[in-house]
Amino acid sequence: MKKGTITPALLVITGAFMVVVYGLLFLLSLQLDFSNRRVSRERSLQIAEAGVEYYKWHLISDNTDFQDGTEAPGPYLHEYFDSSGESVGYFSIDITPPTDGVTPVIVRSTGWTNEHPKMKRKIMATFGQQPLTAFAFLHNSNIWFGNEVTITGPVFTNGGIRMDGTNSSTVRTSKATYICGIETGCTEPTEKPGIWGHGGPQ
Repeated sequence: MKKGTITPALLVITGAFMVVVYGLLFLLSLQLDFSNRRVSRERSLQIAEAGVEYYKWHLISDNTDFQDGTEAPGPYLHEYFDSSGESVGYFSIDITPPTDGVTPVIVRSTGWTNEHPKMKRKIMATFGQQPLTAFAFLHNSNIWFGNEVTITGPVFTNGGIRMDGTNSSTVRTSKATYICGIETGCTEPTEKPGIWGHGGPQ
C-alpha cells in the first residue's frame, strides 16, 4: 500500500459524517422552532382570552365605561404577566359600545407573546343584559304553577318555584332553597329546593 492513500478516504468518510450530523442538527432545530411556534400560538390565544376576561371584569365594575377607564378611543393595550409575575406578552382590546343602550357590547381582543410578537390570535365576545321582554314569566316572590299550567318561554323569580305544570324553556330562581308556605301549596312552613315539583321537563 502506498503512503497517503488513506487520507482521501478518511476525508470522504469524515465529510459524509459531518453532513449527516449537520442535517440532523438542522432537522432538530426546525422541529424545536416549530414546537416553540405552536406553544406561542396557543399562548397568544390564552392571552387574547385574558383580554376578554379582563374587560368582562371591568364592565361588571362599571357597566357604562366603554373606554377602559381612559376616556380616550381604543384600542387599549395591556401587558400580560404570568403567575410568577413575569411579562409574557400583550393583549389589545377594541370595544364597540351599545348603539341604543340595548344592543350588546362587542369586545375584540388580540393577544401575542413577547417571543413571537407577529404571531397574533384574535377572539370576539359580546356582553349584554337579557331584556325583560325575553321572559314569559318574571316575578319577585314565591310562585306555584299547577298541574294544568303550560308555560312557553323562560321563567325567573327571586323567590322559590313549585313547578307542577309543563314548561318549554328554562325555569330559574335566585335561591338555592326557600321556605315553602301556603302560597306554594305547603300546609306548614317547609324548607324546599329553589325549584321543585312534579312538572317537566326537568
